[in-house]
Amino acid sequence: MIFILQPFVNAGSLPTEWNSRLLLVFIPSSLAVLAILGFHLATLLALFALVFLYLSSRFTGRSRIISLIFSIANIIFFFSRREILQNPWHGFAFIAVFATVSAMIARETFMHRKMNRHLKRTELHYRIIAEHTSDLIAVFNEDDELFYASPNHLTMLGYQPNEHAHEFFAMIHPDDLPFIRNAFTQMDKAEDFRQFEFRIRTLNDSYLLLETHATAIATESGRRHIVTVSRDITKHRATEKEMLTLAFHDPLTQLPNRRRFREHVQETIAQMRSSQTFSALVLIDLDRFKTINDSLGHDFGDMVLRHVSERLRNGVKSKDMVARMGGDEFTVLLTEMNSTLDIDHVCNRILDAIASPLSVNAHVLYLTASLGVALIEKKESDFDTLMKHADIAMYRSKHAGRNIVTVFEETLQDEQSLTLEHELREGLSNGEITVYYQPQIHLSAGTITGVEALVRWQHPTRGLLSPGEFIQLAEECGLIVELGVIVLRMACQEMKLWERQGISYETVWVNLSPRQFQSPDLITSIQDVLRETGLSPTSLGLEITESLAMKNTDLIMNKLRQLRDLGVRIAIDDFGTGYSSLSYLQQFPINVIKVDKSFTRISSDDQNPRFIVTAILALARELNLRVIAEGMEHIEQIHWMRQEGCDYAQGYVVARPMTPEMLTKMHRELCDRARELIH
Repeated sequence: MIFILQPFVNAGSLPTEWNSRLLLVFIPSSLAVLAILGFHLATLLALFALVFLYLSSRFTGRSRIISLIFSIANIIFFFSRREILQNPWHGFAFIAVFATVSAMIARETFMHRKMNRHLKRTELHYRIIAEHTSDLIAVFNEDDELFYASPNHLTMLGYQPNEHAHEFFAMIHPDDLPFIRNAFTQMDKAEDFRQFEFRIRTLNDSYLLLETHATAIATESGRRHIVTVSRDITKHRATEKEMLTLAFHDPLTQLPNRRRFREHVQETIAQMRSSQTFSALVLIDLDRFKTINDSLGHDFGDMVLRHVSERLRNGVKSKDMVARMGGDEFTVLLTEMNSTLDIDHVCNRILDAIASPLSVNAHVLYLTASLGVALIEKKESDFDTLMKHADIAMYRSKHAGRNIVTVFEETLQDEQSLTLEHELREGLSNGEITVYYQPQIHLSAGTITGVEALVRWQHPTRGLLSPGEFIQLAEECGLIVELGVIVLRMACQEMKLWERQGISYETVWVNLSPRQFQSPDLITSIQDVLRETGLSPTSLGLEITESLAMKNTDLIMNKLRQLRDLGVRIAIDDFGTGYSSLSYLQQFPINVIKVDKSFTRISSDDQNPRFIVTAILALARELNLRVIAEGMEHIEQIHWMRQEGCDYAQGYVVARPMTPEMLTKMHRELCDRARELIH
């Protein structure tokens, strides 16, 4: 944009150059006349004729005509002189000089007019650009005074387009002014460039943030000018700040969120190695908060959470971070404590703050909370372990009667496992196990072809638990077989219900754990479930892990053949993460391999996983196996997998796991989504 202002700065240099060239013509021609005629009155008349001819080139309008008349009059007087009449060749010589000078002046005048017309067109072109561009353009002279500002610049600051912002530097924010003056001072050479941001005051006394590119240019006279091109980034910076706030803060309470809290804890852990003080992570869970939400509504519950967050902020030091993990769970990172007694004192102060009567919309509430504390040791610590320990301690507080503080100890871990095992046994009996479903799409047809059944535990006090929080425990305590049958029955029942509703899925896929697969009653239990629900065996798919397939190939082979004879489809889950012995792919009666998400979650720069996926797809084609790509989160992954010949895909880019009711409700929307993804 800098070039736009160049004509405005240099426009005054052209007439000076033109006059100099005419003088170079006039002076030699005058000397020629003197040489030819000598020093006579006729010579003076001839010189006057040339002078007036030269002046006519300098003037315009009426002055030019008068100059030409005087020039012609001097020529007439010149030829009436006796010495010219006696020497006619002197007259002819002068006429030759005069004609030459006239021709050269006429040519220069023509070129000057042509150049002026071109300059005006160019100036108009650049002025149109300068006046209609969204960028804000200003030009400063060698004294750093503003002498040109584009209309947008003036309008943005509150001026009318025909006004001039004389006090430009007075409008710059006082904190930014020294920097701007210093930047202008340092730009003492042509082509010097600076880029900076500064705040400028408008006529209504608000401040705008400008991103500015400044360039020093020089006129032909050697004077320095500075041209600035600015852009209003006030809204852009506000949006960036808002996005940063959303990324690291909870929108309801404005407290730091889990992501920001994790970073802060990790920083504290790194500093603990050289610290002589104590630090602790405190997990806070409001007691019976679900009752408030259910009875008074979620909006009321949100107001309560905001009040609680304010009490927590006021109950700790300013340097101690309070964060919201989600729901009614909060965390506090206590630092620079002199002893564990200080930590206990702060935690009890938090309990007292929460327990104080809380008045919200004419309701007076008496809240309590259960606190779990994990001390940050100087030895190896990490955020996830600390959160796990604080969680164990917090649930110990729940079971001990609530409204108390429990500090984590190693013995609590075993105690929690026993408690959780007992609760899982009760949950299996009380119908607390539920199944979510994640759709799978056909990458060629763009249709929903199947769903994967994913177990969840609706814990009465801890909420919805993911498999990672209880599956290993179920394996260890022998509940996994019972749990697997419950999930299998629920998945088959739901699949049959969808068939009756006219929702057609080819397969519902159910995961089999290693212990469940090795159960002698596996085939019988599957047959019983299929018979009870009336689901066709061809609509059921069972997933086993690659590592399981390699443990006892004879046993696995026998059961897989029985399942094949039954009509059930078999998939190898997490393919590529196990032993990766390819011989079993030919021997085992499997139909599908599922590519692990560690291979599908790839970037465009990471080529090695791409080669692995390409090799897996080529192998599957040779063995006539279908391939499902797991963990698909971006549409680019879908397009690449489809291009490489993958058959099916599942992941967040298609849909997150959802309840069967939600899947039924969103069926048509999901079908449309599947079509969009492959186009």
